[in-house]
Amino acid sequence: MINAVDADENLSIRQFWKEFNIKNAIDNIAESWDEVTPSNMNAVWKKLWPECVHNFKGFPEPTPVVREIVNLAHTAGMDEVGEEDIVELLASHDEELSNEDLMAIEQVRALEEETAEEDDPEPQLHLTRKILADVISKFESGIHDIVNNDPNRERSLKFENTVRSALTAYKMLHQEKVHQAQQTTITSFFTKPAATSPASSTSTSSDDDAPTSPQ
Repeated sequence: MINAVDADENLSIRQFWKEFNIKNAIDNIAESWDEVTPSNMNAVWKKLWPECVHNFKGFPEPTPVVREIVNLAHTAGMDEVGEEDIVELLASHDEELSNEDLMAIEQVRALEEETAEEDDPEPQLHLTRKILADVISKFESGIHDIVNNDPNRERSLKFENTVRSALTAYKMLHQEKVHQAQQTTITSFFTKPAATSPASSTSTSSDDDAPTSPQ
């Protein structure tokens, strides 16, 4: 389906399913069946019916993969890691873990999470009015470019509706922040004037209480 839609820009997913028929389904099954190798079949049936599997040699050893993992480990600075370590690690996954092993793993995980939270506190994130305005503007510009240039109207309309729906929450948040800023500006005009200092008040009172000279 993905290949068909990518190959034809005018083909929508809905149109693809309308044109999909039994022949297409059979072709898909045939292509998938051709990809199944004899070694895959032997590996599966060896577990279910070992007697029917003959000359099963098993899957090839993942030596190139092991070497690649070792090389990546060395590149990351872990020079002490060898092929035997990787093989031992892979083999350990075939063993069933005991309850003690599971409890130990859980304790280590909890300790690592606690240590990470103490050492690396998460930074405080803030969506400012400027960031919201820039993001909304960029998305609106992208919607405009898609709608005006995409020949598939159904696809562009679906894109526009999806993006606008996702932007609704951020537009409301931006409007709320703008409203709060306007309220703060208006409130600042009604703040009480600063009270006169006691020294100034005492000076005025002293002047008023001073005796007047006789006429």
